[in-house]
Amino acid sequence: MRAAKLLALAVAACTAPEPPRRVEQSPSSAPTAAAAASASSTPSAFERLYHPADGTLFEKKRPARPGEWLERFKEPGQSFLRYQGSRPVRPSAERNTLVLQPLGKLDARHAVLVGKLREVMAAFFGLPVELRPALPLPKKGQRTKREGTRTWTQHYTRVLLDEVLEPRVPKNAVVYVGVTVEDLYPDPTWNFVFGQATLEDRVGVYSLARFFPEFWGEPSSPEREARTFEKSAQILVHETGHAFSMEHCTEYECVMNGSNSLEELNGQFGELCPVCLRKLAWNIGFDAELRYEKLRDL
Repeated sequence: MRAAKLLALAVAACTAPEPPRRVEQSPSSAPTAAAAASASSTPSAFERLYHPADGTLFEKKRPARPGEWLERFKEPGQSFLRYQGSRPVRPSAERNTLVLQPLGKLDARHAVLVGKLREVMAAFFGLPVELRPALPLPKKGQRTKREGTRTWTQHYTRVLLDEVLEPRVPKNAVVYVGVTVEDLYPDPTWNFVFGQATLEDRVGVYSLARFFPEFWGEPSSPEREARTFEKSAQILVHETGHAFSMEHCTEYECVMNGSNSLEELNGQFGELCPVCLRKLAWNIGFDAELRYEKLRDL
């Protein structure tokens, strides 16, 4: 993959940081002392969004427990300034669309879910999202996994990223993301991975397989279907965040946290923390408050 850095759920010329947005004052008269004091005590939009004082909204990253991602992988984290100076993948006049690429056969139920995920991507990233016709999964890199009496097929993410997605990146795509209902693995020594993306090649792939109850031999229900949608959306935006050159978050409980198991993923926050929100808002240029309103509606 041309030595591309891979990030799995399993950055140059530095530009100056953005200044805080200030509340404009009327030039007709100077503010009184009381008015100035009141204004100084009122948080600006910048402060409310990216430096919230209310600790109930965003939780600092909890210490990793045995077996969790940060216990296994000692990642240093990625500050906003380091992200800004890393020449991250960004939209341009030519490349301004997120392209979602189904891989393998999708039945009607899966197709409905992918359609909903397209809406999530559009609201989450503030960009148009194009859904492409499905591509077949290659035989290369397939392996059979066994656990007790269960057997299933897994697909090698390096083959999907290097040989299926990367050569087909559409001209209008700022990020090209593959989605499949088959299980994935990133290395022969790993049991599985939820998804994987490259920071340089603007491609990612992720699997819905382990979010469906039938994967575990369990019955479906409306509650389980809702959970499938929630976790699928979480993985999708996580992997797409990586394709925008965002590394794993180590500062807050955040959708960009690494995850080493389904149990760990299930306990994670499904939204961007203030630091990661600021990265994406600076990169793409969306209105962060309007974005929250769209996500709320979804």
